[in-house]
Amino acid sequence: MAAITSYFETIGSLLSFENMKFSEFVVDAESNRVACKGRAKFTWKSTGQSWDETFAYMLDFDDECLITDYQVWADSGAVYLASQGKLRKEQDK
Repeated sequence: MAAITSYFETIGSLLSFENMKFSEFVVDAESNRVACKGRAKFTWKSTGQSWDETFAYMLDFDDECLITDYQVWADSGAVYLASQGKLRKEQDK
């Protein structure tokens, strides 16, 4: 549990988000998995650079409905460029 707490604290210290919305939920009861699409505006706090992004979450559950896997598919390139203060330069090209 400490690792999970640390992960979300680290993400929260680096990124902020607004207008997060989820849609297109898919529930697979046979494999105990839920997937959905999300959309939000993210900001890298130290540089102030922001971007709009569509991303996907996938959660796997055990037989007691506890999360066993948490996967996020997102634009790692945008995150990296924003962290370096270079996102706007790439967007302007």
